[in-house]
Amino acid sequence: MSDPITTAQSATSKINQAENQIPIANWLTELESVFPSQSLADLIEWLNNPGILTNQIENEALSYPVISILINYSGLCPELLEETLFSIFVQSSDDYEVIIGTSEACKPEISSLLQYLPVSLANRIRIVGIEQQEPALRFNALAEAANGIFLNFIDENTLLFEHHVEVIKKALTEHGSRKIMQVLGVSRTVKLLNNTLEHFSYTVENIDPSYTTPFNSFHYAYHPNVPLACLVIPRVIFKDTKLRFREELEVPFDWVFLMRLANFIQVETASEITISINFIATEQGSDKETALLQRLAWLKSWSILTEVSTIRQVLEEKKEYRELAKLEIKEAKLKLDEQYHIWQRNFEELQHWSQGLEQELNRLQNSKTVRGSKIIADNISRLVTKARALLKK
Repeated sequence: MSDPITTAQSATSKINQAENQIPIANWLTELESVFPSQSLADLIEWLNNPGILTNQIENEALSYPVISILINYSGLCPELLEETLFSIFVQSSDDYEVIIGTSEACKPEISSLLQYLPVSLANRIRIVGIEQQEPALRFNALAEAANGIFLNFIDENTLLFEHHVEVIKKALTEHGSRKIMQVLGVSRTVKLLNNTLEHFSYTVENIDPSYTTPFNSFHYAYHPNVPLACLVIPRVIFKDTKLRFREELEVPFDWVFLMRLANFIQVETASEITISINFIATEQGSDKETALLQRLAWLKSWSILTEVSTIRQVLEEKKEYRELAKLEIKEAKLKLDEQYHIWQRNFEELQHWSQGLEQELNRLQNSKTVRGSKIIADNISRLVTKARALLKK
């Protein structure tokens, strides 16, 4: 273990450098509440251990997925969940698991949806029944059910770029398993220009992701049209501590929780790999109408990097290719069988001819009446030798 004084000074320095830090006394009280069973020296050692890929982490990486994608499904629109799952399906790395938290009433609906997904994706998905409606309690329950080294909390309307898992996997080796990964994404705004249920037009804006908002300013106010932070949190936080999302949380991410967490563990910024959505209705209507319009906008306008229709087409083409390949293999096998039977028939004829030559050779060698039989026998002997050579081939 490192010198406690040195590590304490290092930890204090990190705290003092943190923006919007909470008072040290409150911070120590917070530490005691979430680390009740550890001494101060062990606590400081824990805080300063980045969790770089040691043998233990490598063994965990072999046993568990790098990332658990935890989806809070509200049950409002299965089409949104389907598109989210397809954006996960096109990941360049398959080192992940998906856990969907929803009410018991919605579980059959999700199970029915999984039947239409590729088997390779459906096998990675688990459904967890959670009766609590508060997002904070659902996220806490999902964290308890997860196995990944990192936890990625999303809703059913969040789409992931195809290198999401791959970047997190790379960040694990560069920054360790005890860092919060701040993954910047792009806010996509669908503007509803006409508040009618049958006909409306819309525009989709792609926001330049070069501008980033500092991590500790996100909880102050809503920042329209700027990259959003997708927080990927180490599972060890939930495993080794009692730190949890607070029950009174009314938004997907408890910024107070993340700020408290950021004072414990350093925040690292990974590449821009996540995408989120905001809906803005330009004409006011009832909440029900607005919600329906938002879902219609999803159903009519939304496309991901690889569109769902394209994915389905590719899957159908792959199915056709497999059927065609099976047919070609069957035809090739029939041709090979035919060639084999021809070769077998020729071989049997050659073998029969060779045996006939040997019999004729023996007859001539034993004959004393045929003049010139020795010359004939020599010729037949050469033919027999040639036939035997052909049979060996």
